[in-house]
Amino acid sequence: MAYTACNGNEGPQAWACGQERNERWLHLAAEHAARPFHLLLQGGDQPYADALWRIPIFAEWRHQPWRQRRNAPFTPAMAEAARGFFFDSYCRL
Repeated sequence: MAYTACNGNEGPQAWACGQERNERWLHLAAEHAARPFHLLLQGGDQPYADALWRIPIFAEWRHQPWRQRRNAPFTPAMAEAARGFFFDSYCRL
């Protein structure tokens, strides 16, 4: 069995220290290759979702005044954009 949690911060300077960004994932893959896991539990944030705010529909919402944001509906277009973002992120990662 293996358990994973957060992989780190996805900020632009998060890996400026020179460390391999996927060091822990590479270690886990090597362990699995040597002795395959029967179960992998994932907790925490596997993909950080900060990039969601770069999607135009969410960037526009985020830059509205707080009162306007708070009262704005979560539209079908927003739901579709979020669904696509998370689906693509999980598939890619």
